[in-house]
Amino acid sequence: MSADPAEDRLAALARDGCGASFESLARRVRPRLVRVLARQLGDAHLAEDLTQDALLRARQKLALYDPSRPFAPWLFTLALRLGRSAMRRDARRPRSESLASSHGDAWRDPAPGPDQSLAQRELAQRVWRTAEAALSPDAFTALWLVYTEGASPREAAHAIGRSPGATRVLLHRARKTLRESLDASDATSTQAVSHMADDVSPHGQASLGATP
Repeated sequence: MSADPAEDRLAALARDGCGASFESLARRVRPRLVRVLARQLGDAHLAEDLTQDALLRARQKLALYDPSRPFAPWLFTLALRLGRSAMRRDARRPRSESLASSHGDAWRDPAPGPDQSLAQRELAQRVWRTAEAALSPDAFTALWLVYTEGASPREAAHAIGRSPGATRVLLHRARKTLRESLDASDATSTQAVSHMADDVSPHGQASLGATP
């Protein structure tokens, strides 16, 4: 199940040659790509550059996109591969640079839905800021792809370059770490994380997006 059917429709139109649809799609996904790449690389400025490269390559490779599948996991897989290549090329090591402080705008939803309350948005921001600080880059990325972008655990595994079995273990441990890292008095956030495992369908389903 896709995290955002509207994005999938735009991707299908872009694949058929509609340039305006791709530009609209790029505006929607850009902040999320920056967010995940910055966590992977530990460098918000490099993440901005690679986001631009990823969108350019996605446009060039749209003929390879299967419109029967969610678009976001396909795009994020492409972007994360660019990130790994950049790390190898520059002999970079992931740093724990805080995305929340170095690139705060990436945490804001550019177009919140009409049924998204302020409380829901604040809850999602609180959980994901904690995840960004508490989890390793791969754990954060896998959790983000499954619970925000609608990826299946298998698709998340492909994106981060791990086996499906190892990724399921990573997700389990990431949820446990995130629950433990949240303030014990913050029952709402802790409950939201506890529900994560129950909310994933075999094809992936976002249950706690940046603005759910």
